[in-house]
Amino acid sequence: MAEDRKTAKGNSPFGNNTVFEDAVLGTIELKHVSYGDSTQIAKYLNEKSPRRFTCLVIHHQLVQPQLKLNQVEAWEDEFLERICTKFLEDQKYYGESFKRRFGRSFFTDFQDAFATRDEEHRQLSKRSGRNRVTILGRVSRAARLV
Repeated sequence: MAEDRKTAKGNSPFGNNTVFEDAVLGTIELKHVSYGDSTQIAKYLNEKSPRRFTCLVIHHQLVQPQLKLNQVEAWEDEFLERICTKFLEDQKYYGESFKRRFGRSFFTDFQDAFATRDEEHRQLSKRSGRNRVTILGRVSRAARLV
């Protein structure tokens, strides 16, 4: 269903949004994960259902089409996996953390990729002391000014 992949400049200073065409939904655009997004996504990590976590992340990052969460949750697993795969291709830090593991669901592995980055962020924050380090591994501008 998802086809004709293209890139588009997004508003993110860290890279491009993920944009591609779908025969049913038309243009699908997912914004690049910013620091603010990563903070919100970290809150979703408490979600017990990996599939629901995945839907929450995709819904949060979805620029177009504008859909309600229950519409994203209604997507077939195969379609949701394809959307996530395209999204992860453009997410350097999360994409690097995403690993398919034998005998586990795609959605469990998707959630683990975000949990891994969140844990790395927490460890960097502990080691850095005064400096606040973003989930992307960069010292924030505010921390450099202190």
